[in-house]
Amino acid sequence: MNFWRNFGNSLLITVCSVVLIIILGSMAAYAVSRRNNKLTKFVSWYFIIGFMVPLQTTMLPLFIIMRNLHLINTYRGMIFLHCNQCAFAYFMYRSFMNTVPKELEEAGQIDGAGVFQTFWIIVFPLLRPVTATLVIFNTMWIWNDFLLTYLFLSSTKKATLIMQVYNGVGQFSNDWSIMMPALVLALLPMVIFYLIMQKHIIGGLTVGSVKG
Repeated sequence: MNFWRNFGNSLLITVCSVVLIIILGSMAAYAVSRRNNKLTKFVSWYFIIGFMVPLQTTMLPLFIIMRNLHLINTYRGMIFLHCNQCAFAYFMYRSFMNTVPKELEEAGQIDGAGVFQTFWIIVFPLLRPVTATLVIFNTMWIWNDFLLTYLFLSSTKKATLIMQVYNGVGQFSNDWSIMMPALVLALLPMVIFYLIMQKHIIGGLTVGSVKG
């Protein structure tokens, strides 16, 4: 087990996926929440339908699409797959964004701020509690994800820490001398991460009731 290489693979996939989830989910929620027309209603229903379909039921067509796009066994393919959590981020952001006063955006527009400046400078900093909650949940899910990694990432050089735990599983016996240390090394970063960020979980879950 090359711990630092596997740790770097897990870190790369997790960080890039979480960043894209936050960016795409927040921007989609802002566009839909501030526009009320047929297009935004269609987009909203589109996200709802996509969120209701379990990922496990689409594995076969998803594998075919990934193969045709040459994304199997690549970092960008894993990042692309994990970005399906954008739908969840969209709902979280949209419900909180409705509580943000539009007068703040209007004040920024009077000062000459464009749409992107208004969102990133004025609106997005106010979404910090929701952002922290999404970062924590998605980081722990992507880091510990086994199904997508097992199906779409077969290279040992690109394997994550979770895959190294699976390498200790045999057909007739388990190599506990590999599994147990690998399991501890795979879970230790997330335990430390959770202990540091646990106060933000409580704040993010209760901020909706305070705002309401």
